[in-house]
Parts: sequence; structure tokens; C-alpha cells
Amino acid sequence: MGLKMTALRALWVSGAVVGGMSAALVGCNGDTDPAATGSGSNLSCAIVSSGVDTCVDYTGTGYVSAASVQSGCEQAFGEFSEAPCRTDGRVGTCTYNAGLATEFQTRYYGPTHTTGGAEAACPAGEFTAG
Repeated sequence: MGLKMTALRALWVSGAVVGGMSAALVGCNGDTDPAATGSGSNLSCAIVSSGVDTCVDYTGTGYVSAASVQSGCEQAFGEFSEAPCRTDGRVGTCTYNAGLATEFQTRYYGPTHTTGGAEAACPAGEFTAG
């Protein structure tokens, strides 16, 4: 699976989670739930299959439902965890929706990915090497 497909798969996982998360953030009257202020920094989805080695950290404060993150992760055949993505072997990180409640970070790992390849797979986010 190429880098573009890897990036698209990570975005699909995140999109599935954000879509499910909306129900947790919005109350019956359509207002944002003020109690929904948990941190998503401890939820992640690792995708290690078919030559893909990525992990998505849900870092936004809106990811209050572990069940929504888990469901989206499982739909993408990922491995859900209530711990952040690993740091060993990481070659780069692409941050999407920086500073928003829906912020998430796709982590890329070698040797499957290179720093340059991971950066190329991050055209719509903020890339950080390492």
C-alpha cells in the first residue's frame, strides 16, 4: 500500500471517529455539551498491516468517547488503545485540525516509511520530523 493510501486510510479512520464523536459532543438541544472536555491524548489507533505502519493519536479535547474512537479504529482494521502511539521508530508526525477539539496526529514509522515519504503524505496537515 503506497503512502497516499496510507494517508487516506488514516484520514478515513479519523473521519469515522470524528463523525461518531459529534453525537457525543452535541446535546439534545443542539448545544455543545460543556461537560465534554476530556482529553483525547490517551486514545490511539495503530494500523500495522499490508506494509502499513502508522498510528493515529486523538489529541483533541473532543474525543471523550473511547467507544467512538474504538469503533472507527476497528472499521479500519486497526488496533485500538487507551494509550498514546509508540515513539520508538517514529520518522514523522502529521497533525490535522491543530488546536481544535478534533485535532489528531498521524504517526509514521520506519522502515516502512521514510521522513521524506511521511512528509509527502501530509499535504493538508502540519508535518514534524521524528
